[in-house]
Amino acid sequence: MIEKKICMLGAFAVGKTSLVRRFVTSCFSEQYQTTIGVTVDKKTMSMDGQPVTLVLWDLYGEDEFQKLRRSYLRGSSAYLVVLDGMRRATLDIALHIQLTAADTLGTVPFVVLINKLDRQTDWEVTDQDLAQLAQRGWTVLLTSAKTGQGVEEAFTVLARAMIARAFALRIPGSPTGGPFGANKLVYHDEFLATEIGQVGTQFDGLGHIGLQLGRDGDKNEIRYYNGHSEQD
Repeated sequence: MIEKKICMLGAFAVGKTSLVRRFVTSCFSEQYQTTIGVTVDKKTMSMDGQPVTLVLWDLYGEDEFQKLRRSYLRGSSAYLVVLDGMRRATLDIALHIQLTAADTLGTVPFVVLINKLDRQTDWEVTDQDLAQLAQRGWTVLLTSAKTGQGVEEAFTVLARAMIARAFALRIPGSPTGGPFGANKLVYHDEFLATEIGQVGTQFDGLGHIGLQLGRDGDKNEIRYYNGHSEQD
């Protein structure tokens, strides 16, 4: 099973915790609770028949007194940046947080959520603000933790973006013969998830090193064994 760490980022009281609760338990509470440090929840989704567990790190809200700790971001496969549609100041904070996240994590997937859609008539965030975010090439979705509107879609969109970046690293259990030799039958396969840009290798006995790029059966899949591709 694939596990992916996702960070919930944004200013204080934008609804990060409520979005996680709505997604994980389908519940909502009007009572506001300040997140101290970080809380972690999990939910397993089925993506194209494959189970994917999202490990949700709900980080404390950033304000003028406390800033985002980069150490909390490390190891994240993606993140959500949450704004409160009724407080335009949360947009400025979100822009700053996104820069910090991008500097720490690189180009991992992220989605911007404009929360509190159930109070849209009271919004300070304007259509022009949304258009400017979209012009950056960002995915921007509208959500309501209270009603649940858009919440499932937000996490699904992010999960699909992560899966699209992933590739499989195959580690054969049999040390006798490489994956491209006469013995192509592989026993007790294990699959590890990694990210494009990182290096993955397969050790198939002394002096035998292989690397698989792409998913099994994909037309663009390339396998290398002892420095040579399968097509060589």
